[in-house]
Amino acid sequence: MKKLLSCLVSVGVLASTMMSFVSSTSFAATNVLMGDANNNGSVTYSDYAAILQYLNGYAPVSARSFTAMDVNQDKIIDMTDAYIIQYRLAYNISAPTVQKELYTLPDDSTRSYIKYTCDTGTTTSYTLSNSTVSSNADFDYPVATISDELDNENTNVVHLSCGGSGFVIGEHLIATAAHCVYNGSDNDFLSNITVNIYNEQAEIKPENLIASFEAESYHIPVSYLNRLGAYLNDPNYDYALIYVGTDSQGNDLLDYVDSWQFAIPSLEFSEAETGQLTTTGFTSYTDSSGNERYARYYSTGIVDNLSNNDENNPQLRIASKALNKGGKSGGPMYFTSTYNNSVNKSVVGITTHIHEYPNNYYSLGTKINLTLLRFYKQNPYI
Repeated sequence: MKKLLSCLVSVGVLASTMMSFVSSTSFAATNVLMGDANNNGSVTYSDYAAILQYLNGYAPVSARSFTAMDVNQDKIIDMTDAYIIQYRLAYNISAPTVQKELYTLPDDSTRSYIKYTCDTGTTTSYTLSNSTVSSNADFDYPVATISDELDNENTNVVHLSCGGSGFVIGEHLIATAAHCVYNGSDNDFLSNITVNIYNEQAEIKPENLIASFEAESYHIPVSYLNRLGAYLNDPNYDYALIYVGTDSQGNDLLDYVDSWQFAIPSLEFSEAETGQLTTTGFTSYTDSSGNERYARYYSTGIVDNLSNNDENNPQLRIASKALNKGGKSGGPMYFTSTYNNSVNKSVVGITTHIHEYPNNYYSLGTKINLTLLRFYKQNPYI
C-alpha cells in the first residue's frame, strides 16, 4: 500500500526528465500533441514521468504543456492521463494532434503557513515558494446520484474527533479543511484531535473502528486568517494538513488504508458543467427508530460554474451539485475516470462549505492546484 505515487517518481527520473517550462498566456486555438507534456514534439516515457512530477508538486508548466497533459481531454490532469501514455507507447499507438484553445493555468502562488504543535501549543510560520522545486471516448463519466448514500468503499476517508472529516495522503498525513482544526470564533487552534479510521460498514461504532491516531501538529495557510467581514476567515484558503504519529500498535496510516491520489482540474472543467464530482465524509442521519447516527456518506453531482467574487474565486474554489451536509467538511471532492476498465479516483477539491440552492445543499470546496500540491506533497516543514 505504501507510497504508491511518490515512489514512482525517483530522484533519478526527476533529474533526467525535469523540464524547463516557460509561462504562456496565449489562449488562441493551436495544434497540441496530446501527451507531449515536456513540449519537445514527441510523446515518450519522459512525458509519463512529467505528469507524475506535476501531480507531486514538483514543477510548474506552461499553458501548452498543461493542455497537452490532458490526454483524454476530460479537462482534468490525473493518473489516467499518465496511464494512457504508458498504454499507447506499449502498443505503438500514435498520439493525436488536436486543435484547441490552451487551458488557463491553475494557481501556482507562493504562500505562507502556520504550524501548530499540539503538545506544546506553540506556533511557527514558514513559506513555500513557487520556485520550489486521445479522444473523449476514452473517458466515461460516473452516473450522478444527487442523493446521500452510505459510503462502504472509501475507508481512507477519516473521521476527526472535532466533528469534521479528512482523508489519508501519506504515512503520517491527513488532508482536511482549515476550519476543522482552527476555531474562527475563538481565533485559536483546536486541541487533542483524534483521527479515526472506520471500516466498510461506514457507521461510527466501536466495532467498526479500524485504528485511531492522535494529531501531533496542524498546518494552515496564513491567508486563511487574513479576512474580515462576512466570514471570520477566508474560504478561498480553507485547507489544512494534520500530522499524526503511529498508533498504539506502532503502525502508520498506510498500514491500514491506501493513500489518495490528487488531480488538477482546469478552470475549463468547471466552466463546462458536464463533469461530475463525488463528495464524501462523515455526517449524521436518522435511522428507522428516529435515532441520530453518524456514518460515512457519499453523493455524486455535476460540477457547477462559480461566479467570480471575493468569497469564491474560481481559480481557488470548486463546486458540485453533489449533496453536502455538516460533518463532510475536510473530506475529498473526487473525480472518477476510466480507461481500459482501469478506474482512477483522484481528489480535485477539499470539501469546505454548503453551496445553497432552492431545496438542496450542494458541495463547495478548495480546488487542488500546484500550490496545494506543494503544501501536501513537497513540504519540508512537516
